[in-house]
Amino acid sequence: MSGVAVTFLPGAVSMTVPNGIDLLEAAASVGLDLSGDCGGQGTCEKCRVRVVEGEVSAPSEAEIAALGPDLAAGWRLACQTRVLGATKVEIGQPISETWRKGALARLSAGARLLDSGIDRSGLDPSGQAFSVAVDIGTTTVVATLLDLGTGRPLATSTATNAQNVYGADVISRITHAIGGERGTAELQEKVIGVINGLLGDLGRRAGVPTAKIRSAAVVGNATMIHLFLGVRPDGLSRAPYEAAFTAGRTVDAGSLGLDLAPSTEVHVLPGIASFLGADTVGVVLATRLAELPGWSLALDIGTNGELVLAGDGRLWACSTAAGPAFEGAQIGDGMRAAAGAIERVSLGPGDRNDKDLHLQVIGGGPPAGICGSGLIDAVAVLLAAGALDASGRLSGPSQPADVPPAIGERVVADPDGPAFILAESGADGRRVRLTQTDIRQLQLGKAAIRAGVQLLLKEVGLEEARLDRILLAGAFGNYIDPTSARRIGLLPNIPLERITPVGNAAGVGAELAALSRTRRREAEELARRIEHVPLAERPEFQSEFIKATRFDYGV
Repeated sequence: MSGVAVTFLPGAVSMTVPNGIDLLEAAASVGLDLSGDCGGQGTCEKCRVRVVEGEVSAPSEAEIAALGPDLAAGWRLACQTRVLGATKVEIGQPISETWRKGALARLSAGARLLDSGIDRSGLDPSGQAFSVAVDIGTTTVVATLLDLGTGRPLATSTATNAQNVYGADVISRITHAIGGERGTAELQEKVIGVINGLLGDLGRRAGVPTAKIRSAAVVGNATMIHLFLGVRPDGLSRAPYEAAFTAGRTVDAGSLGLDLAPSTEVHVLPGIASFLGADTVGVVLATRLAELPGWSLALDIGTNGELVLAGDGRLWACSTAAGPAFEGAQIGDGMRAAAGAIERVSLGPGDRNDKDLHLQVIGGGPPAGICGSGLIDAVAVLLAAGALDASGRLSGPSQPADVPPAIGERVVADPDGPAFILAESGADGRRVRLTQTDIRQLQLGKAAIRAGVQLLLKEVGLEEARLDRILLAGAFGNYIDPTSARRIGLLPNIPLERITPVGNAAGVGAELAALSRTRRREAEELARRIEHVPLAERPEFQSEFIKATRFDYGV
């Protein structure tokens, strides 16, 4: 393929990309973290860009349906728009913000060492060889195809982890795995099937036959890694919660049933402890956390929260069970971050009587529910407006006098207590609301994370004000508003400029390991260096957790 020049504005970030690549992949190749929640299907509409000039592919049916008259103004979906000539593109948010989100996760070329160690004998005359990096999440599996000659990501594909038919959380899957003769095998078959589907998609999109994929690197939490390798996770089901293994492993693709040459080496990164897996090591590897000056805290927030503190030449880590509220589960009108989800909630400017509530819905249109980032925003808005007190109690229909009407008029009495109406008529005609029970679920989740943060800081005698940076990893961390997260007491009260979303850092750690033996050795060294702080053994965790349930904790 011939190369063409693409420039992203504002900021004039330029690169040369293969002719025919889509704009989403072009942006990712230099660390511009455009959102692509729908896996390039053109349905989430979160990768909107405006083509200023240049030659690109004709609008797809998905774009015509999503953008309508905006197409005439140059607006396109980056995942659907292929580059056919020199092109200038304007992204929907300031380039500095987008670059900031991807800068630490998409490292400099110097970090992408190309010492893969593969046997290049038998390759075609071009000498081309490729690797694939896989991040196995409890909810989503992400795979990225890499050129071993240049280190450049060629394509990324995502899919839902099909193990979800046995339960949405790791506890349900562990129970299924150990509950029957074929439980573990069934879960392994599900995830291998998903990965094989992703391999096929990557090969088609990049024009790369699987015979040229010579290696793979895999990260995931401890449960996902056990199930990927077909290892029964009995030790993770009961105290003292010991993993069958934490060391890294290298196995042949053929032994796993992957659609690669049977002898292809699959490198599984090491874990740290039972609930600190290879994904946590991947985050530390990708962010270069151990090398950053001063004190750094990396958070990967989800159903389980993984926290790593680095400073003074040492690394400490802990995990905490945050529950599913951050992913929209166990919330009455909660849902995952998909089309129809309220992802942003804000109260507009103006005096008390002129303020208005604003909702941002993924994909536009009426909301079907609310996802984790919207939930945090909504609670932050209620706190700021005075309709919710620090204990988490939502005022009833009789609101304090200083509560803006845009908020007070939306608080109603429900059979189970007061509720806040986000949308009077949602996608199915029903109200989309936030109940007192929903707020309590968020309190429990945010308290678990914050208590873990505080105990890590206490472990080293560090005041939170001395933190030089907080890195928010993972999909959820990349989308939450740091201002809202700080307002509800989820994050320490440090200046906002010290809080940086870094995207799927675990996946980038897998990419680095796929490209380099040196990085794989570094991952093993990091896993040995990280000191595990088991929160369950800390008697003060419960008292710290209770304090952290308050919305004014540390604010």
